[in-house]
Amino acid sequence: DVVDESREVGLALLTDHTTSYVHGKDHPLSLVLGWGWDGGYWWGKCPLNGVQEVHYAILPHAGSWEKAGLWREAAEWSEPLLCRLGSAMPETSGRFLARIDSPGVHLSSVTVSGRDLLLRFFNSDSHADEHTIQLGVAVDSIQFVELDGKPANGTPILSKNATGPAFRAKIPQFGFKTVRLVNVIS
Repeated sequence: DVVDESREVGLALLTDHTTSYVHGKDHPLSLVLGWGWDGGYWWGKCPLNGVQEVHYAILPHAGSWEKAGLWREAAEWSEPLLCRLGSAMPETSGRFLARIDSPGVHLSSVTVSGRDLLLRFFNSDSHADEHTIQLGVAVDSIQFVELDGKPANGTPILSKNATGPAFRAKIPQFGFKTVRLVNVIS
């Protein structure tokens, strides 16, 4: 991402294959691509034969990367929502699993663990310290957990209001929080 702070505009470069990039006073924003190596365990073998495809996008934006929501834009570009046309609206139309009050906080994964759901939230660009998360499902209780599922420090307070259960969570910028919704699956 390159930003002209005096004009408050920027230009972001998104790609699905980055070897490196160049950016500096004497260098325009550039993408460096490399292919054809024996990367060992992590990357595997990538022989240079046949046609190789790379996808990229140039995204002009106003303000900083945070103000422009580039994290969300990049996620939507690299992982587009896939949907299917149906003949009728499902009975569950308008239902949701979780709503977050901060646009920079994303539900990044959902995992089923027995009768529980593990929800992981990631804060890509919100500077707020605490975030309210509204649940669209009934739960017996909730708890913060570590990546391995073990209980974490702190106990979320589950409140109930007209739209259903909600809780607050501290998720710093670039941080994440995993929450166990206990006894959701019936």
